Amino acid sequence: MLLPGDFLPVAEDTGLILPLGEWVLDQAFRQTRAWHEAGVPLKVAVNLSARQLWHSGVADRIVEVIERTGVDSRYVELEITESVMGQDPQHMESVVQSFHTAGYSIALDDFGTGYSSLSRLKSLPIDTLKIDRSFVDGVPGDNDDDAIVVATVQLAHSLGLRSLAEGIETQAQCDWLRAQGCRYGQGFLFSKPVTAEEIADLYFREALCRDA
Repeated sequence: MLLPGDFLPVAEDTGLILPLGEWVLDQAFRQTRAWHEAGVPLKVAVNLSARQLWHSGVADRIVEVIERTGVDSRYVELEITESVMGQDPQHMESVVQSFHTAGYSIALDDFGTGYSSLSRLKSLPIDTLKIDRSFVDGVPGDNDDDAIVVATVQLAHSLGLRSLAEGIETQAQCDWLRAQGCRYGQGFLFSKPVTAEEIADLYFREALCRDA
């Protein structure tokens, strides 16, 4: 088992990220449909690589791959890193708009690290701002990180977007983020990577706890 950082740079450099990216989309949303049929109505987010987004006809191809799985578009979120959005803004805006038209949610990943223009952010059909873990690592307690996270959460809410904190590893971080109004998060505090079967088990255990 390899971590993404061990093989993704090689896949990007060789161009293998294109078939690999399509395979990931196909597998992820076939699994999403299987979860739905089993009574697990999860929404699934998949990262898109810079190489994928620059490939000719990328938007149509990605939509075609996802539609082939038969998953409802309401349960699809596509993640695009903030740094990619700054490269040829007109092209990227066209790609993002195509995904939005197809009914998919869009998340801006690693927000705060890519120097994106706020005027561009205002015009894009983004649904979620994902606060980079480099800022979450320092909360609560680091004055600079605290200020950046609070400002990002407030910015997201003012624009009608969801704010999601990446890399939550402690209960103190989770409690502080909730107090600032950040309602969504991901990280090892909740779970390390698990198999599809274990995700379904986690969902049903959580449902039982809520009903108890």
